[in-house]
Amino acid sequence: MRMEIRLPQLAARLSDLFQALARENEIEMIFIRYRLFPLYRDVQPLERSLEIFFGNALKHTPEGGKVEVAVVPSEEEKAVEIVVKGNGTGI
Repeated sequence: MRMEIRLPQLAARLSDLFQALARENEIEMIFIRYRLFPLYRDVQPLERSLEIFFGNALKHTPEGGKVEVAVVPSEEEKAVEIVVKGNGTGI
């Protein structure tokens, strides 16, 4: 079902869910958000993709590491970029 998605709020909610796992592994998780336009998409695939990104970032970041999550407009402001970076092993 297509519905309006406020991407920063969705990413922040998922980020909050992963904070406990981050604390458990002594990983600092930082969420950076910007004001963005709403998107009209099927929320479940997007939510699942974010869960995978966040989970992998935490899984591959060593104890005491850091993960940053940012939701930013693209340069043309016609799309949104979700940036997940950390000091883990990477892909």
